[in-house]
Amino acid sequence: MLVEIEKEVYAIPLSSIIETSIIKRSDILNAHNQKVIDFRGKVVPLVFLDETFEVPASDIEKDEFLSVVLVRKGDKMAGLVVDSFIGQQEIVLKSLGNYLTNVFAISGATILGNGQVALIIDCNALIK
Repeated sequence: MLVEIEKEVYAIPLSSIIETSIIKRSDILNAHNQKVIDFRGKVVPLVFLDETFEVPASDIEKDEFLSVVLVRKGDKMAGLVVDSFIGQQEIVLKSLGNYLTNVFAISGATILGNGQVALIIDCNALIK
């Protein structure tokens, strides 16, 4: 699944995704210094990918609604907050090479049909 964060494209493996959702900012709660949502009776922590990957924020005012990709690692879940969903696309995983082996929460990269490079998110590293 391709998603966009501040004009940068990232890929999330479909095998990790439970579903995608749009939530209101007012639905975000705080629990133990962590932003969470109530997803079908379960408390799910939110991971803001723009903060995690330190993507420079634009001056555009934040929307009332958030796009969230719900991912799973075993019986744990997390909601990855993105700017928008682009859609599903088959991609080929390419390694980042020897120089970039320890990049947090990135498992590789791919080259999209338009020539743009998209980083592939390692969801397991983001779920605590």
